[in-house]
Amino acid sequence: MSLERTDQYVKELEAIKNYEKVKAENASLLARVRELKLRLSCITGKVEELLQVIKNLEGQVRARDEEIESLRCSRTLPSGMGGNEAMNHISPYKPIKSRTSYRCRTA
Repeated sequence: MSLERTDQYVKELEAIKNYEKVKAENASLLARVRELKLRLSCITGKVEELLQVIKNLEGQVRARDEEIESLRCSRTLPSGMGGNEAMNHISPYKPIKSRTSYRCRTA
């Protein structure tokens, strides 16, 4: 047997000897990857939900700004009505209900 062939044979024997450890480590790492994918999916869902909430709030702010501007330009307010009195004519803020029941399971 040549030296190179002997060296290759020893490497193969070491690989066979360590096979169970490598197999267990691989299974452990695959479980960790699955866990991280699940967490990432959960976080992505929350981000999408929060982006929708932000979009809804921006729409409410825009509508509110338009309503305020409309009241500023309107001549229907009694003369001498100040800023606070004018604000009383604006419809009350209606809070947005977000879906907070989004649950993530962790492995």
